[in-house]
Amino acid sequence: IPPIRTDNAGNSSPLTETAWRESGGEALWSACQEPEYGPVSVAIMSGDPGMTIRPNPCRGSFVVRRTDAGTERRAFALYDISGREILRGETGPGDTAFDATGIPPGWYFWRSGGGGTGGLVVLP
Repeated sequence: IPPIRTDNAGNSSPLTETAWRESGGEALWSACQEPEYGPVSVAIMSGDPGMTIRPNPCRGSFVVRRTDAGTERRAFALYDISGREILRGETGPGDTAFDATGIPPGWYFWRSGGGGTGGLVVLP
């Protein structure tokens, strides 16, 4: 699924990989390799198959679910398209909830201490 560009008039069109990279999406394009579809989420991940984020897209909050066998806490960070850190926390085994109410709508990418990266869409 290609990223979508919406102009000031509200018209939407898919972005090509080249246009996405030129608009500053290089880091996110690299992080988002193969989309996997679930019944209520889109998990775009690499390197940490034991972690999912739901719902994705989200409104207000999201849950990071770790299904790996590890018991240690891991760092978790959310970045905007320019690479600025938006949210930082830790995940434990099982589910960890994060508040997204102060995060503007848009595409974000996440990175976990377990080496995983992925995308998250925040809706208005």
